[in-house]
Amino acid sequence: MIFRLFYEETMIPKSLKQSLALLVAEFFYCGRFPVAPGTAGSLGAMIIWVPMLYLAWPRWLILGLIVVLFGVGMWASAYGIEYYQQKDPKQVVIDEVVGVGIAFLVISPNWLEVASAFLLFRLFDIIKPWPIKHGENLPGAWGIMIDDVIAGIFSALVLLATKLNKY
Repeated sequence: MIFRLFYEETMIPKSLKQSLALLVAEFFYCGRFPVAPGTAGSLGAMIIWVPMLYLAWPRWLILGLIVVLFGVGMWASAYGIEYYQQKDPKQVVIDEVVGVGIAFLVISPNWLEVASAFLLFRLFDIIKPWPIKHGENLPGAWGIMIDDVIAGIFSALVLLATKLNKY
């Protein structure tokens, strides 16, 4: 039964390259979660960002990984668009991984800031105030990726503002 939730019998990738692209685009099947796949993708991203944060990786290295994931996400999202035949398939969640990573750039390793970064990112990604909504209207993979980048930036700015208010 659980296997059925993540497997769509009628949709089989045509090649190893397409299988790899979909694995990345869906962030290791998080995007196939039947309810709120964007939230599932953001939660799945915690497997990357939380250890990096708690192991005190340098911010420049985390930013570098975000840039690489953005590039790989563009490639994988383009395959997701082609595969699912939709402008912004709900199964493509690599954009959430990148966006929440941006929010994590400005936080400290404590559970309150981790939860705040996650919740703020999801709030901005769901509500999509301007210019996030505008980013979603870009063509192709740009429309998938950019709105979450902007949501991540908004989240980071709010988190920075709350930190500055403490001093």
